[in-house]
Amino acid sequence: MSDEIVDMQVRLTARTATLHAITAGLAPTLTAPEVAAAVIRHALPAVGASAATLLLRTTDGQSLERLVATGYTQAVSDQYQRYPMSTSVPAATVVLTGEPLWIESVAAIAERFAYYAAHPTGFAAAAILPLASDQGADGVLVLAFDQERVFDADERTFLLAIAGQCAVALQRARLLRAEQDSRARAEAALRTRDVFLRSLAHDLKTPLSSLAWHAQIMRRRAREGRLSPAALEDGLMAIEATTSEAAAAIDELHDLARLGSGETLELHPARLDLVALVQSEIAARNDTALAHLRLDIPLPSVVVEADPARIRRVVANLLDNAIKYSPPDSEVRVSLGLGRGADGERWATLQVQDDGRGIPNADLPHIFEPYRRGQNAARVAGEGLGLAIVQRLVELHGGQVSVTSTEDVGSTFTVRLPHASSHATAEGPA
Repeated sequence: MSDEIVDMQVRLTARTATLHAITAGLAPTLTAPEVAAAVIRHALPAVGASAATLLLRTTDGQSLERLVATGYTQAVSDQYQRYPMSTSVPAATVVLTGEPLWIESVAAIAERFAYYAAHPTGFAAAAILPLASDQGADGVLVLAFDQERVFDADERTFLLAIAGQCAVALQRARLLRAEQDSRARAEAALRTRDVFLRSLAHDLKTPLSSLAWHAQIMRRRAREGRLSPAALEDGLMAIEATTSEAAAAIDELHDLARLGSGETLELHPARLDLVALVQSEIAARNDTALAHLRLDIPLPSVVVEADPARIRRVVANLLDNAIKYSPPDSEVRVSLGLGRGADGERWATLQVQDDGRGIPNADLPHIFEPYRRGQNAARVAGEGLGLAIVQRLVELHGGQVSVTSTEDVGSTFTVRLPHASSHATAEGPA
Protein backbone atom coordinates (compact mmCIF):
# COMPACT_ATOMS: atom_id res chain seq x y z
CA MET A 1 0.00 0.00 0.00
CA SER A 2 1.51 3.35 -1.05
CA ASP A 3 2.28 6.13 1.39
CA GLU A 4 -0.19 8.36 -0.46
CA ILE A 5 -3.05 5.92 0.15
CA VAL A 6 -2.06 5.52 3.78
CA ASP A 7 -2.00 9.29 4.25
CA MET A 8 -5.40 9.57 2.60
CA GLN A 9 -6.86 6.90 4.90
CA VAL A 10 -5.38 8.63 7.96
CA ARG A 11 -6.88 11.95 6.90
CA LEU A 12 -10.24 10.32 6.21
CA THR A 13 -10.26 8.60 9.60
CA ALA A 14 -9.30 11.83 11.37
CA ARG A 15 -11.96 13.85 9.54
CA THR A 16 -14.64 11.25 10.24
CA ALA A 17 -13.69 11.36 13.91
CA THR A 18 -13.90 15.17 13.83
CA LEU A 19 -17.40 15.08 12.32
CA HIS A 20 -18.48 12.58 15.00
CA ALA A 21 -16.96 14.80 17.71
CA ILE A 22 -18.77 17.84 16.35
CA THR A 23 -22.04 15.90 16.26
CA ALA A 24 -21.53 14.87 19.90
CA GLY A 25 -20.53 18.41 20.85
CA LEU A 26 -23.63 19.87 19.20
CA ALA A 27 -26.06 17.43 20.84
CA PRO A 28 -26.47 19.38 24.13
CA THR A 29 -26.45 22.85 22.54
CA LEU A 30 -29.69 24.80 22.87
CA THR A 31 -28.84 28.29 21.59
CA ALA A 32 -27.11 29.76 18.54
CA PRO A 33 -24.04 31.00 20.54
CA GLU A 34 -23.66 27.51 22.05
CA VAL A 35 -23.80 25.96 18.56
CA ALA A 36 -21.19 28.39 17.22
CA ALA A 37 -18.84 27.82 20.15
CA ALA A 38 -19.10 24.03 19.86
CA VAL A 39 -18.41 23.99 16.10
CA ILE A 40 -15.44 26.35 16.34
CA ARG A 41 -13.97 24.51 19.32
CA HIS A 42 -13.82 21.25 17.34
CA ALA A 43 -13.14 22.64 13.85
CA LEU A 44 -10.13 24.86 14.61
CA PRO A 45 -7.67 22.09 15.59
CA ALA A 46 -9.10 19.63 13.08
CA VAL A 47 -8.38 21.83 10.05
CA GLY A 48 -5.34 23.67 11.41
CA ALA A 49 -7.04 27.07 11.33
CA SER A 50 -5.74 29.93 13.46
CA ALA A 51 -9.00 31.87 13.83
CA ALA A 52 -12.70 31.41 13.23
CA THR A 53 -15.90 33.40 13.40
CA LEU A 54 -19.58 32.77 12.84
CA LEU A 55 -21.76 35.51 11.38
CA LEU A 56 -25.54 35.54 11.09
CA ARG A 57 -27.83 37.72 8.99
CA THR A 58 -29.62 40.32 11.09
CA THR A 59 -33.41 40.31 11.39
CA ASP A 60 -33.80 43.15 8.88
CA GLY A 61 -31.55 41.32 6.40
CA GLN A 62 -29.36 44.41 5.88
CA SER A 63 -26.15 43.19 7.49
CA LEU A 64 -24.22 40.31 9.01
CA GLU A 65 -23.55 40.30 12.74
CA ARG A 66 -20.80 38.42 14.55
CA LEU A 67 -22.08 35.76 16.91
CA VAL A 68 -18.79 34.17 18.06
CA ALA A 69 -15.15 34.82 17.14
CA THR A 70 -11.80 33.47 18.31
CA GLY A 71 -8.17 33.92 17.30
CA TYR A 72 -8.43 37.49 15.99
CA THR A 73 -6.60 40.51 17.40
CA GLN A 74 -8.73 42.99 19.31
CA ALA A 75 -8.42 45.57 16.53
CA VAL A 76 -9.63 43.13 13.88
CA SER A 77 -12.36 41.83 16.16
CA ASP A 78 -13.65 45.37 16.79
CA GLN A 79 -13.87 46.30 13.10
CA TYR A 80 -15.57 43.05 12.13
CA GLN A 81 -18.45 43.05 14.58
CA ARG A 82 -20.93 43.82 11.79
CA TYR A 83 -20.64 43.59 8.02
CA PRO A 84 -22.76 45.44 5.46
CA MET A 85 -24.77 43.17 3.16
CA SER A 86 -22.79 44.16 0.07
CA THR A 87 -21.16 42.25 -2.78
CA SER A 88 -17.91 44.07 -1.91
CA VAL A 89 -17.76 42.09 1.34
CA PRO A 90 -16.62 38.44 1.03
CA ALA A 91 -18.86 37.05 3.81
CA ALA A 92 -21.90 38.93 2.48
CA THR A 93 -21.24 37.62 -1.02
CA VAL A 94 -21.33 34.06 0.32
CA VAL A 95 -24.70 34.69 2.00
CA LEU A 96 -26.16 36.36 -1.11
CA THR A 97 -24.99 33.65 -3.51
CA GLY A 98 -25.12 30.63 -1.21
CA GLU A 99 -21.74 29.55 -2.61
CA PRO A 100 -18.58 29.03 -0.51
CA LEU A 101 -15.57 31.27 -0.99
CA TRP A 102 -12.09 29.80 -0.93
CA ILE A 103 -9.47 32.48 -0.21
CA GLU A 104 -6.11 30.93 -1.07
CA SER A 105 -3.95 34.07 -1.15
CA VAL A 106 -4.07 37.64 0.06
CA ALA A 107 -3.37 39.04 -3.40
CA ALA A 108 -6.22 37.15 -5.04
CA ILE A 109 -8.84 38.20 -2.54
CA ALA A 110 -7.63 41.82 -2.36
CA GLU A 111 -7.95 42.08 -6.13
CA ARG A 112 -11.55 40.83 -6.08
CA PHE A 113 -12.85 42.46 -2.89
CA ALA A 114 -11.99 46.08 -2.15
CA TYR A 115 -13.49 45.74 1.33
CA TYR A 116 -10.96 43.06 2.25
CA ALA A 117 -8.05 45.18 1.00
CA ALA A 118 -9.24 48.12 3.10
CA HIS A 119 -9.97 45.96 6.17
CA PRO A 120 -7.16 43.35 6.37
CA THR A 121 -7.53 40.59 8.95
CA GLY A 122 -3.85 39.61 9.12
CA PHE A 123 -4.50 36.12 7.73
CA ALA A 124 -3.26 34.74 4.41
CA ALA A 125 -6.09 32.33 3.57
CA ALA A 126 -9.65 31.58 4.61
CA ALA A 127 -12.63 29.37 3.92
CA ILE A 128 -15.95 31.26 4.06
CA LEU A 129 -18.71 28.68 4.21
CA PRO A 130 -22.46 29.29 3.82
CA LEU A 131 -24.79 28.17 6.60
CA ALA A 132 -27.70 27.06 4.47
CA SER A 133 -31.37 26.65 5.41
CA ASP A 134 -34.61 26.20 3.48
CA GLN A 135 -34.72 29.98 2.95
CA GLY A 136 -31.13 30.24 1.67
CA ALA A 137 -27.95 31.11 3.55
CA ASP A 138 -28.58 32.54 7.02
CA GLY A 139 -24.95 33.26 7.76
CA VAL A 140 -21.37 32.08 7.30
CA LEU A 141 -18.70 30.11 9.13
CA VAL A 142 -15.24 31.62 8.53
CA LEU A 143 -12.07 29.62 9.14
CA ALA A 144 -8.85 31.68 8.75
CA PHE A 145 -5.24 30.42 8.20
CA ASP A 146 -1.84 32.00 8.78
CA GLN A 147 -0.33 30.65 5.56
CA GLU A 148 -1.53 30.75 1.98
CA ARG A 149 -2.86 27.38 0.88
CA VAL A 150 -4.77 25.48 -1.77
CA PHE A 151 -8.03 23.85 -0.67
CA ASP A 152 -8.23 20.54 -2.55
CA ALA A 153 -11.51 18.81 -3.33
CA ASP A 154 -11.39 16.51 -0.29
CA GLU A 155 -10.70 19.38 2.10
CA ARG A 156 -13.48 21.47 0.59
CA THR A 157 -15.92 18.58 1.03
CA PHE A 158 -14.82 18.18 4.65
CA LEU A 159 -15.17 21.89 5.47
CA LEU A 160 -18.60 22.06 3.83
CA ALA A 161 -19.66 19.04 5.91
CA ILE A 162 -18.68 20.96 9.08
CA ALA A 163 -20.69 23.97 7.89
CA GLY A 164 -23.63 21.68 7.15
CA GLN A 165 -23.57 20.30 10.68
CA CYS A 166 -23.46 23.85 12.04
CA ALA A 167 -26.41 24.96 9.87
CA VAL A 168 -28.56 22.03 11.01
CA ALA A 169 -27.77 22.72 14.67
CA LEU A 170 -28.56 26.43 14.23
CA GLN A 171 -31.90 25.56 12.64
CA ARG A 172 -32.68 23.28 15.57
CA ALA A 173 -31.76 26.06 18.03
CA ARG A 174 -34.03 28.50 16.16
CA LEU A 175 -36.93 26.05 16.23
CA LEU A 176 -36.39 25.44 19.93
CA ARG A 177 -36.34 29.19 20.59
CA ALA A 178 -39.50 29.66 18.53
CA GLU A 179 -41.19 26.86 20.47
CA GLN A 180 -40.13 28.39 23.79
CA ASP A 181 -41.37 31.83 22.71
CA SER A 182 -44.65 30.35 21.50
CA ARG A 183 -45.13 28.48 24.78
CA ALA A 184 -44.33 31.62 26.78
CA ARG A 185 -46.87 33.63 24.75
CA ALA A 186 -49.49 30.92 25.20
CA GLU A 187 -48.88 30.78 28.95
CA ALA A 188 -49.06 34.59 29.17
CA ALA A 189 -52.30 34.55 27.18
CA LEU A 190 -53.77 31.97 29.55
CA ARG A 191 -52.77 34.04 32.57
CA THR A 192 -54.25 37.14 30.97
CA ARG A 193 -57.44 35.26 30.17
CA ASP A 194 -57.78 34.00 33.73
CA VAL A 195 -57.24 37.50 35.16
CA PHE A 196 -59.74 38.90 32.67
CA LEU A 197 -62.39 36.29 33.44
CA ARG A 198 -62.06 36.92 37.19
CA SER A 199 -62.29 40.66 36.62
CA LEU A 200 -65.23 40.32 34.24
CA ALA A 201 -67.10 38.07 36.66
CA HIS A 202 -66.54 40.64 39.43
CA ASP A 203 -67.55 43.61 37.29
CA LEU A 204 -70.69 41.93 35.94
CA LYS A 205 -71.65 40.78 39.41
CA THR A 206 -71.62 44.38 40.67
CA PRO A 207 -74.43 45.68 38.38
CA LEU A 208 -76.38 42.44 38.85
CA SER A 209 -76.19 42.90 42.61
CA SER A 210 -77.38 46.48 42.15
CA LEU A 211 -80.31 45.28 40.01
CA ALA A 212 -81.28 42.75 42.66
CA TRP A 213 -81.04 45.37 45.41
CA HIS A 214 -83.29 47.86 43.56
CA ALA A 215 -85.80 45.12 42.78
CA GLN A 216 -85.91 44.01 46.42
CA ILE A 217 -86.42 47.59 47.64
CA MET A 218 -89.25 48.15 45.17
CA ARG A 219 -90.91 44.85 46.04
CA ARG A 220 -90.74 45.52 49.78
CA ARG A 221 -92.18 48.99 49.36
CA ALA A 222 -94.93 47.58 47.14
CA ARG A 223 -95.85 45.03 49.86
CA GLU A 224 -95.92 47.79 52.44
CA GLY A 225 -97.98 50.07 50.19
CA ARG A 226 -95.18 52.67 50.08
CA LEU A 227 -94.30 52.43 46.38
CA SER A 228 -95.38 55.80 45.10
CA PRO A 229 -95.25 56.61 41.35
CA ALA A 230 -92.19 58.80 41.98
CA ALA A 231 -90.39 56.02 43.88
CA LEU A 232 -91.35 53.53 41.17
CA GLU A 233 -89.93 55.82 38.48
CA ASP A 234 -86.70 56.37 40.45
CA GLY A 235 -86.25 52.64 40.95
CA LEU A 236 -86.91 51.81 37.32
CA MET A 237 -84.49 54.54 36.19
CA ALA A 238 -81.80 53.10 38.46
CA ILE A 239 -82.44 49.62 37.07
CA GLU A 240 -82.31 50.95 33.52
CA ALA A 241 -78.99 52.73 34.13
CA THR A 242 -77.47 49.66 35.75
CA THR A 243 -78.68 47.44 32.91
CA SER A 244 -77.13 49.81 30.37
CA GLU A 245 -73.81 49.66 32.24
CA ALA A 246 -73.75 45.85 32.14
CA ALA A 247 -74.90 45.78 28.50
CA ALA A 248 -72.10 48.17 27.50
CA ALA A 249 -69.47 45.88 29.04
CA ILE A 250 -70.93 42.87 27.23
CA ASP A 251 -71.11 44.80 23.95
CA GLU A 252 -67.42 45.71 24.23
CA LEU A 253 -66.49 42.10 24.86
CA HIS A 254 -68.61 41.01 21.88
CA ASP A 255 -67.06 43.61 19.57
CA LEU A 256 -63.52 42.66 20.58
CA ALA A 257 -64.29 38.97 20.01
CA ARG A 258 -65.58 39.74 16.52
CA LEU A 259 -62.58 41.90 15.64
CA GLY A 260 -60.19 39.31 17.07
CA SER A 261 -61.68 36.61 14.85
CA GLY A 262 -61.16 38.72 11.74
CA GLU A 263 -64.73 40.01 11.40
CA THR A 264 -65.38 43.65 10.66
CA LEU A 265 -67.84 45.77 12.58
CA GLU A 266 -70.55 47.27 10.45
CA LEU A 267 -70.48 51.06 10.62
CA HIS A 268 -73.41 53.38 9.93
CA PRO A 269 -71.70 56.69 9.19
CA ALA A 270 -73.51 60.01 9.33
CA ARG A 271 -72.53 63.64 9.72
CA LEU A 272 -71.85 64.00 13.42
CA ASP A 273 -71.14 67.09 15.51
CA LEU A 274 -68.51 66.10 18.08
CA VAL A 275 -69.19 69.20 20.18
CA ALA A 276 -72.81 68.20 20.75
CA LEU A 277 -71.86 64.56 21.35
CA VAL A 278 -69.19 65.40 23.94
CA GLN A 279 -71.51 67.83 25.73
CA SER A 280 -74.21 65.14 25.79
CA GLU A 281 -71.83 62.55 27.27
CA ILE A 282 -70.63 64.97 29.92
CA ALA A 283 -74.20 65.88 30.87
CA ALA A 284 -75.02 62.17 31.24
CA ARG A 285 -72.44 61.73 34.03
CA ASN A 286 -73.54 61.93 37.66
CA ASP A 287 -72.66 64.81 39.99
CA THR A 288 -69.48 63.15 41.23
CA ALA A 289 -68.16 62.75 37.70
CA LEU A 290 -69.24 66.24 36.66
CA ALA A 291 -67.16 67.71 39.46
CA HIS A 292 -64.07 66.39 37.66
CA LEU A 293 -64.79 67.60 34.14
CA ARG A 294 -63.70 70.87 32.57
CA LEU A 295 -64.65 71.49 28.95
CA ASP A 296 -62.54 73.55 26.54
CA ILE A 297 -64.30 73.77 23.17
CA PRO A 298 -63.63 77.08 21.39
CA LEU A 299 -65.62 76.10 18.27
CA PRO A 300 -69.42 75.98 17.94
CA SER A 301 -69.19 72.68 16.10
CA VAL A 302 -66.66 70.11 14.91
CA VAL A 303 -68.16 67.82 12.28
CA VAL A 304 -67.01 64.35 11.26
CA GLU A 305 -68.46 61.60 9.10
CA ALA A 306 -68.78 58.74 11.57
CA ASP A 307 -70.99 56.14 13.21
CA PRO A 308 -72.64 58.06 16.10
CA ALA A 309 -73.03 55.01 18.37
CA ARG A 310 -69.41 53.91 17.91
CA ILE A 311 -67.92 57.38 18.42
CA ARG A 312 -70.16 57.90 21.45
CA ARG A 313 -68.58 54.80 22.94
CA VAL A 314 -65.08 56.16 22.21
CA VAL A 315 -65.91 59.40 24.05
CA ALA A 316 -67.62 57.60 26.93
CA ASN A 317 -64.72 55.20 27.44
CA LEU A 318 -62.12 57.98 27.47
CA LEU A 319 -64.15 60.11 29.91
CA ASP A 320 -64.90 57.21 32.25
CA ASN A 321 -61.30 56.04 32.12
CA ALA A 322 -59.95 59.48 33.02
CA ILE A 323 -62.46 59.96 35.86
CA LYS A 324 -61.81 56.49 37.24
CA TYR A 325 -58.05 57.02 37.53
CA SER A 326 -58.18 60.62 38.81
CA PRO A 327 -57.96 61.73 42.45
CA PRO A 328 -61.24 63.05 43.93
CA ASP A 329 -60.17 66.70 43.88
CA SER A 330 -58.58 66.77 40.42
CA GLU A 331 -59.81 67.94 37.02
CA VAL A 332 -60.25 66.07 33.76
CA ARG A 333 -59.76 68.51 30.90
CA VAL A 334 -61.66 67.76 27.69
CA SER A 335 -60.89 69.74 24.54
CA LEU A 336 -62.01 69.65 20.91
CA GLY A 337 -60.44 71.37 17.95
CA LEU A 338 -59.35 71.23 14.33
CA GLY A 339 -55.90 70.69 12.90
CA ARG A 340 -54.07 69.82 9.73
CA GLY A 341 -51.70 66.90 9.27
CA ALA A 342 -48.38 66.86 7.41
CA ASP A 343 -50.22 65.73 4.28
CA GLY A 344 -52.56 68.72 4.47
CA GLU A 345 -55.58 66.67 5.52
CA ARG A 346 -57.84 68.29 8.13
CA TRP A 347 -58.45 66.42 11.36
CA ALA A 348 -60.95 66.77 14.17
CA THR A 349 -59.10 66.34 17.46
CA LEU A 350 -60.47 65.19 20.82
CA GLN A 351 -58.15 65.35 23.82
CA VAL A 352 -58.83 64.02 27.31
CA GLN A 353 -56.24 64.94 29.92
CA ASP A 354 -56.16 63.88 33.57
CA ASP A 355 -53.92 64.34 36.60
CA GLY A 356 -54.28 60.72 37.70
CA ARG A 357 -51.82 57.97 38.49
CA GLY A 358 -50.44 57.82 34.94
CA ILE A 359 -49.15 54.77 33.09
CA PRO A 360 -45.79 53.13 33.85
CA ASN A 361 -43.31 53.32 30.96
CA ALA A 362 -43.17 49.53 30.69
CA ASP A 363 -46.93 49.39 30.12
CA LEU A 364 -47.27 52.23 27.61
CA PRO A 365 -46.53 50.14 24.47
CA HIS A 366 -49.29 47.68 25.49
CA ILE A 367 -51.95 50.01 26.85
CA PHE A 368 -54.26 49.56 23.84
CA GLU A 369 -54.03 45.76 23.90
CA PRO A 370 -57.12 43.84 25.10
CA TYR A 371 -57.08 42.84 28.77
CA ARG A 372 -53.84 44.78 29.40
CA ARG A 373 -53.81 47.33 32.20
CA GLY A 374 -51.09 49.32 33.90
CA GLN A 375 -49.28 47.61 36.75
CA ASN A 376 -50.40 50.43 39.04
CA ALA A 377 -54.10 49.84 38.22
CA ALA A 378 -54.58 46.53 40.00
CA ARG A 379 -56.85 48.02 42.68
CA VAL A 380 -59.09 49.85 40.19
CA ALA A 381 -62.06 47.94 38.79
CA GLY A 382 -61.98 47.17 35.07
CA GLU A 383 -61.39 44.47 32.47
CA GLY A 384 -58.83 46.21 30.29
CA LEU A 385 -61.24 46.43 27.34
CA GLY A 386 -62.08 50.13 27.15
CA LEU A 387 -58.91 51.44 25.53
CA ALA A 388 -58.66 48.46 23.19
CA ILE A 389 -62.16 49.23 21.94
CA VAL A 390 -61.29 52.93 21.60
CA GLN A 391 -58.30 52.18 19.37
CA ARG A 392 -60.16 49.72 17.14
CA LEU A 393 -63.21 51.93 16.68
CA VAL A 394 -61.07 54.99 15.91
CA GLU A 395 -58.99 53.06 13.38
CA LEU A 396 -62.14 51.69 11.73
CA HIS A 397 -63.07 55.33 11.06
CA GLY A 398 -59.68 56.04 9.49
CA GLY A 399 -58.46 57.87 12.57
CA GLN A 400 -55.67 57.59 15.11
CA VAL A 401 -55.44 57.47 18.89
CA SER A 402 -52.32 58.11 20.94
CA VAL A 403 -51.33 58.58 24.56
CA THR A 404 -48.66 60.44 26.48
CA SER A 405 -48.31 59.65 30.15
CA THR A 406 -46.06 60.08 33.16
CA GLU A 407 -46.52 57.87 36.18
CA ASP A 408 -47.95 59.74 39.20
CA VAL A 409 -48.48 62.85 37.02
CA GLY A 410 -51.25 61.97 34.57
CA SER A 411 -52.17 60.95 31.04
CA THR A 412 -53.37 62.62 27.86
CA PHE A 413 -55.31 60.64 25.26
CA THR A 414 -55.65 62.21 21.82
CA VAL A 415 -58.08 61.03 19.15
CA ARG A 416 -57.87 62.30 15.58
CA LEU A 417 -60.71 61.70 13.11
CA PRO A 418 -60.96 62.85 9.49
CA HIS A 419 -62.83 66.14 9.46
CA ALA A 420 -65.90 66.58 7.26
CA SER A 421 -64.44 69.82 5.88
CA SER A 422 -67.24 70.41 3.39
CA HIS A 423 -69.74 70.94 6.20
CA ALA A 424 -70.93 74.52 6.28
CA THR A 425 -70.04 75.35 9.87
CA ALA A 426 -67.50 77.58 11.50
CA GLU A 427 -63.96 76.23 11.46
CA GLY A 428 -61.07 77.18 13.64
CA PRO A 429 -57.51 77.84 12.50
CA ALA A 430 -55.64 74.98 10.88
